[in-house]
Amino acid sequence: MSFFQQATSKEKKFLNCRICWSVALATFLAILIVEAVIFIPSYKNYGRGWQKNREAQALLATQAVLATLSDDERLSLATIATRMGALVRSEAILDWAIYPNATEDKAGHGGSSSQYLIDSEYSRMNTTAVSSDVLDVLWRHNTLGIPYDVKVRLDMEGLAPALRAFLLRILGLTAMVSFFVTAITMIVLNRQVLRPVLNLRAHLKQAGEEVGNLQALIANTGRRDELGDVMEVFNGMLLHIGENLETIKKNEGELQLAHDNLELHVQERTEALHQEVQERREIEQLLRDQESTLYQSANYDELTGLPNRLLGFDRLLQALEYAKLSGCVGALMFIDLDDFKEINDTMGHGMGDQLLRQTAERLSNALRGIDGAIHSADKKGSVLVGATSKSAREDIVARIGGDEFMVVLPEITSEEDVAVVAGRLSEACSIPFYLNHHEVFVTASIGIALFPRDGNSQQELMMSADTALYSVKGSGRNGYRFFSSEMHHRLKERMEIEAQLRYGLVNEEFMIHYQLVVDVKTKQLVGVEALLRWHNSHLGWMAPDEFIHVAEGTGLIIPIGEWVLNEACKAAKQLEIMGFPIRMALNISARQFRGAHLIDTVSKVLDEVGLSAERLELEITESLLVDDQSEVFDTINQLRKIGVRLSIDDFGTGYSALSYLRRFNVNALKIDRSFISEIENSEQDASLTRTIIAMAKNFDLEVIAEGVENQAQLDFLTLHGCDLVQGFYLGRPSSFDELVKTLQCGQVV
Repeated sequence: MSFFQQATSKEKKFLNCRICWSVALATFLAILIVEAVIFIPSYKNYGRGWQKNREAQALLATQAVLATLSDDERLSLATIATRMGALVRSEAILDWAIYPNATEDKAGHGGSSSQYLIDSEYSRMNTTAVSSDVLDVLWRHNTLGIPYDVKVRLDMEGLAPALRAFLLRILGLTAMVSFFVTAITMIVLNRQVLRPVLNLRAHLKQAGEEVGNLQALIANTGRRDELGDVMEVFNGMLLHIGENLETIKKNEGELQLAHDNLELHVQERTEALHQEVQERREIEQLLRDQESTLYQSANYDELTGLPNRLLGFDRLLQALEYAKLSGCVGALMFIDLDDFKEINDTMGHGMGDQLLRQTAERLSNALRGIDGAIHSADKKGSVLVGATSKSAREDIVARIGGDEFMVVLPEITSEEDVAVVAGRLSEACSIPFYLNHHEVFVTASIGIALFPRDGNSQQELMMSADTALYSVKGSGRNGYRFFSSEMHHRLKERMEIEAQLRYGLVNEEFMIHYQLVVDVKTKQLVGVEALLRWHNSHLGWMAPDEFIHVAEGTGLIIPIGEWVLNEACKAAKQLEIMGFPIRMALNISARQFRGAHLIDTVSKVLDEVGLSAERLELEITESLLVDDQSEVFDTINQLRKIGVRLSIDDFGTGYSALSYLRRFNVNALKIDRSFISEIENSEQDASLTRTIIAMAKNFDLEVIAEGVENQAQLDFLTLHGCDLVQGFYLGRPSSFDELVKTLQCGQVV
């Protein structure tokens, strides 16, 4: 290769060196930045210096012209104006204005411009840059030695060319310095970095391709810098590799033998592992089967095969979350079989189980049959960002306990579609059931809540659906009803009452008033009825019919009822000690009566207070006697054994069946006030009242009439043999202290 070719090759390598160009570019830019930092203030200072120089020249010329004036001429405005006019254009003065000392009124002006350009207003600024071509300067009287201030406009036309010339000189100098330093840097990089790196790269490439005599490839060093250190390390590496090659060759044979032995061992171990994997697969399959069984048991109802309460509520939560993400509307239905309890009690639990299984099958089939009709064809709004559980978009029917079922429709198109679904489900339950060759008729009540309209949380939505369900129950059963704003208002009231009710006992907000019970024949007081009253700091006075049903629904009736029992018995004992041994009557709710500890609670209170059981009379409702006869029968018998009296409250408003009057051991009937209030005007009510009295006498039961409000009603009841009466006519409910005063007076009627 000729010298020219070698030079060309080196030049090409030099020009293709990315490191060199990067360093050179960085150096060039650094120099430019430094020069720019230095140049900008120099540029500004040059311009300001040029202006100062022009101003100084004009001032010297003006002072020279005015210095020749005598003292009298210095006071003459016309003389000064003439001298200033002579300076126009000769000393770069374009315009001028004269102001008397210490005033702002212009005394004279002049100039070469066609129109006077200096501002007419007096400026207190010494120097004002009007534009890039002119500069306004104010010279004070003490500067010129005259009793006037002079403002002149100076010509700055030469400033721009001077600045351009200055800029060109600076840029040229900067470019020369930058290119010079960059060229020196490139040359140094080529000699000190590029050539050694290329040499080292060539040796590395050759070492990677050849495995022979590596010592012949050792790079020639002689440098004492970092690159020289790198080459020394490279040489050491080559020597080490060469020494290890022989060792590697010697070990290859041993490795081959070990490889053969290893393959044999691996084959044996593979067979053993295959056997072990097979056994583990069998165990895993067994575990999966058990897991599936456990999952089925935990999430599905064993009797009906439907999703149970746990899985149903989980799907409801998923549907609520899906509705929030997609903006769609869903529906929740609570379904309750209206006559299931009677069938279960009369025909046995086996029949009840068959009825539940058939109901579950009908609901599932009905829901599958209308699944496509309640959703839009293209599932608008169902495409979400991210993954959405498929189960969250599927309709589901679940058994949540007893004869209660739940249906979740995650996506609906309109309220009318939900009504169609509810109608189909109700119709499916109204078809006769055949249980062991017995034809059975059952109806269903359905409460419906839409989300998110009727609730954003699971608890709110369930309360809304439950409220709608009980609205159907209260209006005759066998139908469906949507949760409404009116129901919502009642629900909010119920929730407020429930919230305040929980603190009623703690805050001592409850009190008992006592209403007199009078013997019709003797007109003497024989007992009182304890009536619960509640005054809340937020809600005010609350009537019993406004909060008793809430207390029963929440279970708070149990502690409240125990408190009433305890306070009423204490009051009866106090009256007995004061010489008034009268009966104490009080209402017992159905939930309290069915409680497992009623007998123990009554016995404990009587023992602690020291009241005779004959002094206590518990009032129960008719419906309680019909709903669960076996359990109620046992409870009544136990209460009668310890001596507690029992009466049927509000008789005539419920079932009024003669069979339970004959079977249950009760002491008295209380005729409901709805019959007594119209006894004078309604022959039907009068006839019913006479019938009830006669029937009670036939069963040897005491008759108590409540709601007596006038003498005519009292006379009617006396005439037909009623035993006891109570009502506003005989005395309004009063506190214990007022009751004592009434008793001490000795006159009741």
